[in-house]
Amino acid sequence: TPTVFYDHFYQEQNNLSKTVRQLIKLRKRHRIHARSKVQVRKATADVYAATIDDKVAVKIGPGDWSPNAAGVKLMGKSGKVCVSGHGFAVWEPADE
Repeated sequence: TPTVFYDHFYQEQNNLSKTVRQLIKLRKRHRIHARSKVQVRKATADVYAATIDDKVAVKIGPGDWSPNAAGVKLMGKSGKVCVSGHGFAVWEPADE
């Protein structure tokens, strides 16, 4: 079951609370749950990238990766960054 660390939910420093709330909304909007399919797209020393249910793409780490550059479609569309921060980015399907 997806969970959020209590302290992070209320931490205002570095906009952490705002970012956590954006990620929760994203998860609900795309109906991502504990049994969602995760497909690893890249895993190296400086970047981890995956897609979730072919609806959302996630990149963690300083390395370079994006679904558009990798030719990965999200629900048949290119991706647009919807949440990002230090060392991470999340994409959802672009409104085309």
